[in-house]
Amino acid sequence: MHNKKEFEEEQNWIFTFGSGQKNAGHYVKIYGTFNSARKEMFRRYNSNWSFQYSEQNWKANVAKFCSMGTELKQ
Repeated sequence: MHNKKEFEEEQNWIFTFGSGQKNAGHYVKIYGTFNSARKEMFRRYNSNWSFQYSEQNWKANVAKFCSMGTELKQ
C-alpha cells in the first residue's frame, strides 16, 4: 500500500508492460518522485506500459508472485 509520503520521496519506481505489448516480460526502473518517474515513463514509452510500483512494494508483493522479467536499460 502506498502512502502520501512515499509518492513525494525520490526513489526507484518499477514500470511493467502488459501481455501483448512490445516490451512484455520486461520492466523499467526510473528514479524520482511518483510523478516525475511517471512523466519520464510517458516520455519514453507513451502509454505503452501497464503498472507503476515503488521498488519496495515491487519486492515485497509483486516479485514473489511473478517473474521479475528483464530490466530494460536506457
